[in-house]
Amino acid sequence: MLRARVVRQAAAAEARDKKISRRQALLRARAYGEEIAANYSHAFVRFLALIFTRIWNRVYDGVIFSHADSLPQVAQGNEIVYVPCHRSHMDYLLLSYAIYNQGYAIPHVAAGINLNMPVIGRLLRKGGAFFIRRSFGGNALYTAVFMKYLAAIMARGHSIEYFIEGGRSRTGRLLQPKTGMLTMTVRSYLRDPVRPVVFMPVYFGYERIVEAATYVSELSGKPKKKEGFLDLVRAVRVLRERFGEVHVNLGEPLHLEAVLDQHLPEWRTRTFDDDTRHPGINAAINDLAGTIMQRINAAAAVNPINLLALCLLATPRSALVEQDLLRQLQFYLGYLATSPYGDRVTVTRLLPAEILAYAESLGMVARDPHKLGDVIRMTDANAVLTTYYRNNVLHLFAMPSLIACAFIANAEMRTEDIQRLAGRIYPYVASELFLKWREDELPQVVIRTLAVLRERGVLECNPEQTVWCRPPPASPGAMQLSLLSQLTLQFIERYYLAIAILIEAGPGQITRRALAERCQLMAQRMTLLYGFNSPEFFDRALFENFIDLLRERRALRIGEGGNLEFDDVLEQVARDAQIVLSEQIRHSILQVTHD
Repeated sequence: MLRARVVRQAAAAEARDKKISRRQALLRARAYGEEIAANYSHAFVRFLALIFTRIWNRVYDGVIFSHADSLPQVAQGNEIVYVPCHRSHMDYLLLSYAIYNQGYAIPHVAAGINLNMPVIGRLLRKGGAFFIRRSFGGNALYTAVFMKYLAAIMARGHSIEYFIEGGRSRTGRLLQPKTGMLTMTVRSYLRDPVRPVVFMPVYFGYERIVEAATYVSELSGKPKKKEGFLDLVRAVRVLRERFGEVHVNLGEPLHLEAVLDQHLPEWRTRTFDDDTRHPGINAAINDLAGTIMQRINAAAAVNPINLLALCLLATPRSALVEQDLLRQLQFYLGYLATSPYGDRVTVTRLLPAEILAYAESLGMVARDPHKLGDVIRMTDANAVLTTYYRNNVLHLFAMPSLIACAFIANAEMRTEDIQRLAGRIYPYVASELFLKWREDELPQVVIRTLAVLRERGVLECNPEQTVWCRPPPASPGAMQLSLLSQLTLQFIERYYLAIAILIEAGPGQITRRALAERCQLMAQRMTLLYGFNSPEFFDRALFENFIDLLRERRALRIGEGGNLEFDDVLEQVARDAQIVLSEQIRHSILQVTHD
């Protein structure tokens, strides 16, 4: 790397800027390289494979690797870049273990510099980890060395792995993608296209996560604790616990060349270097990031724990009569069988009664005996954490849930009104949950979903299918529809809260930053007042993303002084939200925004 022209140029610039000798600059570049580089040892990997086979058998009931047939389809002659979601520190080890057991070389993994601890860092390097700083901080020399290292391992045919979300998700939902590593991968390939690059999305599905206590603490507002060697030593205690099954699902591969052909048709005949600026490159990277996230979610694993979480967290006290719970579990399983989200989604084969028994064996739910029927509830310790597992698969039920929301305050709805409401809210939910459908596909998706809901007995319609209505209030279908609506109701409440604050402030009266801060504070207050079990309800990042999307869709504009301007389009959105939300919810939101 030190002999590369780009690194020597960066070292010369470093020497001039920092007023040091050329030798000192090159030694600094060498130190950066040693800080970054892996030190892969196949003998060490073979040894680890034996160790972790015993560890996984003790900790998990099974490590299930799905769609492994994708690997031989893309491995020959291609550079594979694994881009998994990031749920747990176990992700690093589980994916490498699963790939190794399929007979493939484990990938070189981009690890955060925080894991480069004494002893541990050295072992991780032998297992293929290379370290990357959280921020390059404008350090041109470090950037040049890292880019050259990445290009070198790609040119040699080593597969690579990095987490496109950057850090671990504390809510169970995919985070907005960080495109730094993606950008460097694309630029490295454009500069030296030796081997075609194929991105392999990977979904991790846990029934219990090792970091459960830490996540609950952080979701409760405590600051993230920096990892240390002693923390990893203490983590050995997990060997005494049981964490159920873990699923490692490969998503649909994504070929970089196809994306470049779409956004940068001349890329094969053009010369690129690190300084090349072209709008097509940014467009390709953004397209790649969004598609990768969609394909991760399209390979979700539906397990007994996240199914139970979907059912129980939809109730005020996270509890249901056993018969009602089993009926709702059957409804969700039936919906997934009738209207699968994608052919790479895996679904538990357990029946509803077996799902309940399994969750009880893991200590995830408690049973309160009663003569009229036992009540099944989430234990107090698990009530907050299970939102994490619910959020893992929330996107699979987003469309039917959004449609169900239309019937919270309305006994019947015309098809055209359902279409309008779905079209109004879908872009924002799709952005949060990385849903796969384009907006022009939405009308047909709504029609298909309505048909499935009618088939499952939770909606009724007239013979012409122009008017839809909810079942009689005392029927099982009415209860199932109500529970279904709760899955995405807080999305609409959060959006309406932001819009209500904005309208209350008035056009040109509040900045983006002030609006996001006020939304977060109001959402925290609502959580305290009404006992929501969803810490992400007051996640500031979600409000900021919503505000940015309103700007992209021209519902908001930046005016003088950075204040937000809007017109009656925003008020139309608010009126549609009022159709969906019940009077009690609307009053609750208006109450906290008018103080």
